[in-house]
Amino acid sequence: LKLKLKAALYGTERGLRASSETRAEVVELITQLEARNPTPAPTEALTLLNGKWILALQALVKVDEISQTIDSENFAVQNCIKFSGPLASTSVSTNAKFEIRSPKRVQIKFEEGIIGTPQLTDSIVLPEKFELFGQNIDLSPLSGIFTSIENAASSVAKTISGQP
Repeated sequence: LKLKLKAALYGTERGLRASSETRAEVVELITQLEARNPTPAPTEALTLLNGKWILALQALVKVDEISQTIDSENFAVQNCIKFSGPLASTSVSTNAKFEIRSPKRVQIKFEEGIIGTPQLTDSIVLPEKFELFGQNIDLSPLSGIFTSIENAASSVAKTISGQP
């Protein structure tokens, strides 16, 4: 079932581009997986969830990592997305608490969101082309313009490197 679920989601950008048929198939597979869970009351075995869980995602901005860290002892969850663009990298995270609602469900209450301080890069990382809303966009004609911007960004990054 896990392999079928992965196959159904393949190429859908974590479900963002999934058809209604694919979404229905995914819901059915998840339901079947839940029915086979060897832990009949997951909220009574929260320590099984402890740790950092990594998710995969591709986007226009390069996503370095999407993770969720679960701390069942303190009923806490932290979601974090680390990503990088042409001039900088940064992260966005949320902190939440959860409480048990039933033997199989929890209620999550988000408490704060944090945007990390962007870290400037000394080189521009720009794809030659990318897909946006089903359209292929070619960026190769802009490479000359970005060389000038890259030189300026490199100078700025070297100047402020190590500064608070």
